[in-house]
Amino acid sequence: MLAEDDATNQRVAMLMLKRLGYIANAVSNGREAIQAVKRKKYDIVLMNIVMPEIDGLEATREIRRLGYNNLKIIAITAYVFPGAKEMCIAAGMDDYIPKPVKIDDLAIALKKYHLDIGRCEGITASP
Repeated sequence: MLAEDDATNQRVAMLMLKRLGYIANAVSNGREAIQAVKRKKYDIVLMNIVMPEIDGLEATREIRRLGYNNLKIIAITAYVFPGAKEMCIAAGMDDYIPKPVKIDDLAIALKKYHLDIGRCEGITASP
């Protein structure tokens, strides 16, 4: 799942996933991300940090509090200051990709968590 509030960034990320052979669900804020995780099994969430209603850090904390500890959550964020990655990890995220997201970084992250095409729940292989 992709949690991204900016329509342009959402479109770009979805196109990258498609180019890599995946189809993902997308939501526009942290509240929607939490609700989506409750409704469907996902292996991975690509989580923006700055979003309306509930930001990505708080959404991640809530997802972890609800017990979804096997779910991989990767920050995709423009937060590139020293300590940003550590802040994301401390909130319960598994990894961090700085914006602008590069397709190679995305591919490496998906493979790092063994999310090969056709195996990933929520991000599935394109037909």
